[in-house]
Amino acid sequence: MSFSYDQAKHHYEVDGRRIISNTDVLKIAGLSNLNAANPVDLHFAAEIGNQVHAATLLHDQKKGWQKEYGHVAGYVAAWIAFSAEYELKPLLREYSLYDPIFNYATTVDCFAMSNRGPGTFQIKTVTSISPETAIQTAAEEHALIMHREVLPLPSDVLGAIKLVEHWCNGGRKSSENRWAVQLFSNGQYIPHRFEGPYDIIIFTAALTVAQWLVANGKAKY
Repeated sequence: MSFSYDQAKHHYEVDGRRIISNTDVLKIAGLSNLNAANPVDLHFAAEIGNQVHAATLLHDQKKGWQKEYGHVAGYVAAWIAFSAEYELKPLLREYSLYDPIFNYATTVDCFAMSNRGPGTFQIKTVTSISPETAIQTAAEEHALIMHREVLPLPSDVLGAIKLVEHWCNGGRKSSENRWAVQLFSNGQYIPHRFEGPYDIIIFTAALTVAQWLVANGKAKY
């Protein structure tokens, strides 16, 4: 089986066939709605977010980031501070995942060991955290558990995933160790923890609705 992700288009494919994404599901099912936002503001926010993701990734890989991304140094400082407080040890960063059970794809910002145990961490640069972020992290977590049946992962990552799978009762509920880390340009951060055990059920319901709408020509992605 071949699995690929085109970051520029935000398209996932399995064996040459496009697969619905986590964010597609939330948008089509109506859980997220950015239609009222100013397109210019959205573009600027997305650019900053992408640059912060790239800079923090380079930092976690122990590579230089300052020359290209020095203008987002405050956000990186916030990530470094959060990582220190939570004793974060990233296992996967910006890693694309495919869930063969529910047939969707997603990318996890960060799957890491921490002093709270293994968990998924979303990096956010927005001014407020939307409630659907909890549902999004549940989908990432479920894909993380199921992806190992599709493609090989390093042994240390598999050990952490197995612990998450135990917490999730084999993927039938969501764990309490899902996070959105809100980073600010002044080096400050706010961690948001999502603990709803039924978040994955909400996501799979939204996925069913989205797939029905697409199949019946009422939506597309």
